Amino acid sequence: MNTSREKIIYALIAGFVLLAFGEVYIIMMIASRPVEMNTSHYSRPSSTGTAPTGTTSTTYAESPITSGIVPHTTSGIVNSIGNKSLTIAASGSTGATTTETITLSDSNTQIIRQGALKNPETQAADMKAYQNQYNALMQDPQKNADAIAQLAAPSPYQMTPITLSDLKIGQLLFIVGEPQSDGTFAATEVLAQ
Repeated sequence: MNTSREKIIYALIAGFVLLAFGEVYIIMMIASRPVEMNTSHYSRPSSTGTAPTGTTSTTYAESPITSGIVPHTTSGIVNSIGNKSLTIAASGSTGATTTETITLSDSNTQIIRQGALKNPETQAADMKAYQNQYNALMQDPQKNADAIAQLAAPSPYQMTPITLSDLKIGQLLFIVGEPQSDGTFAATEVLAQ
């Protein structure tokens, strides 16, 4: 015979189960919708924006973010390296390993090697310089809109630009780009570990 305490426990368990099913349903509904974002305020001009006098400015290549679309990413271990392409072994969401062909454009693809963590003093100095530059630009955000759009927070890691020939078999890569109709993936940025 059930006591009132057991009935309360069963009711609480049933409530938690229903709540869990509801959360899974909401997550599935959100995940099935296409993701779009307004990136018009991130558009980068073809010419370099200028920072106010007394500040430094880092120039970046054109943003890989296409207006209104979240960029696609992939990652994997380098299997082979060609002239303007490479193949990686990528793990899918099911855990199965697939081979992806990544194509690179000489002029548009940025390849960067992520090195060791910067020491705390360097990280603090980089962040202070970034904050000073941000504060200076925000004095007149409309006038400095282009420079603000190009401003990026400093990485805590040492980042070194490299070329395709610097990549090695077995190296882990994180890639930003676009899937192509022929099944390849056109890279705009490659981060090598």
